[in-house]
Amino acid sequence: MRHKRYRLFFIWIGLFFPFYPIMAQEAATAPDKNFQKLDQLYQKNKQQACLKKATKMAQKDRRDPTPLLFFALLEFENYKNKGNAPQRLSHLNKSIIHLRKAQSKDPKRRVLDHKKEVLTEMAKSIEKEADFFQDNKKEKTALFYYKHLESLFKIRTQNYQLLLDQQVRSQTLAEEVSKTPFSPQKKVDSLANLRYFMALEAEKYLGKPYQYASCNPEVGFDCSGFTSFIYQKLGVKLPRDSQSQINFGMEIEPEGLLEVGDLIFFQSTQSGRKKGRVSHVALVIRANVDEFAVIHATSRGIVIDSSESSVWQDYWQPRILGVKRILE
Repeated sequence: MRHKRYRLFFIWIGLFFPFYPIMAQEAATAPDKNFQKLDQLYQKNKQQACLKKATKMAQKDRRDPTPLLFFALLEFENYKNKGNAPQRLSHLNKSIIHLRKAQSKDPKRRVLDHKKEVLTEMAKSIEKEADFFQDNKKEKTALFYYKHLESLFKIRTQNYQLLLDQQVRSQTLAEEVSKTPFSPQKKVDSLANLRYFMALEAEKYLGKPYQYASCNPEVGFDCSGFTSFIYQKLGVKLPRDSQSQINFGMEIEPEGLLEVGDLIFFQSTQSGRKKGRVSHVALVIRANVDEFAVIHATSRGIVIDSSESSVWQDYWQPRILGVKRILE
């Protein structure tokens, strides 16, 4: 009897085992419960409910790419449905940022590929916007969209390659300009060169200590003291405190394309009585199509923080209040 049971057991194993890899693959690629819940709300066009649930999921597990994917999809829906051009681009930029974060947590695209049809539509929209900006001679904005078209969807267009070649030529010219010593009294022949020299000047003070209410390089700087000092070196007068500095310049979307010299302002806290008040300001010192960096006076002294760093994404980015462009 015992041998008969063993025989039946091995027969069962022999029948089941050939199908096990198929079942395991299906289990690995099938959408999980979180995805199914969000997708159900998304398909029913319940955007607010989907956003609320995705936010809770993201707070519960920051490693889960699913809520980030649906953040991107919801922003893309806003991009398609909003009539105002700046608002539409703002939603598309936010969609790209969320999708980048989702992809970083899902490199094998096990979650992302469940919405392949919508993402294909998004890729076409990004390419369309890139071509539009290139046709209108706005190369940097076009590069922003082409760059993400390639990094997110592995698509490199001929127009993108032409712009990359042009960028190499511009970089060669910039290297020639860099050989010219900086002098605040010397007239700078272009806005691009002014931004370049500003970055060089600001970097000279890396490591200087933080000193409250100071704009003296011998003693140290506070945040607004440092930004006003750098602008003063270029002959541009800014107010001394950050709450006054935010009233100057042209307002820029935080999700938009930044330029060297832009000022990023931060609020006191993410919640509470002081929310919305300016408490800190940083100077953009590097601005690429997919990454930027700021230099600012913090408790660590004068430091540079990249937008890709954990300190930026976890601490500074959630507190952004606004961006102003002084050099225009």
